[in-house]
Amino acid sequence: MALNLSVLQKSGVTATYWHVMNMEIDVVHQAIRARIGGYLNQPTQSTGGDPIMVLDITMSAAQFVIIFTAANVFTAFYTQLALDPQFAGSTVVA
Repeated sequence: MALNLSVLQKSGVTATYWHVMNMEIDVVHQAIRARIGGYLNQPTQSTGGDPIMVLDITMSAAQFVIIFTAANVFTAFYTQLALDPQFAGSTVVA
């Protein structure tokens, strides 16, 4: 699962596939911190390629509750991530 969004980098390369590299879940403070990697495409990520860009995201307590009360935590996480202004216009892909 990932987000599909084209983001042109200063280098002239476009990252199109945004995948969670790691995630820290703080249950006490109801927060999620995640590192999102922007890859050239899905095959680059799935074969172990390096991301073109890395973004650190922190989700709010309200988003935490939405994610962890959902039937599918991964879908809920990526749906909430797509609402972040940095990912405006993105779509969730399997």
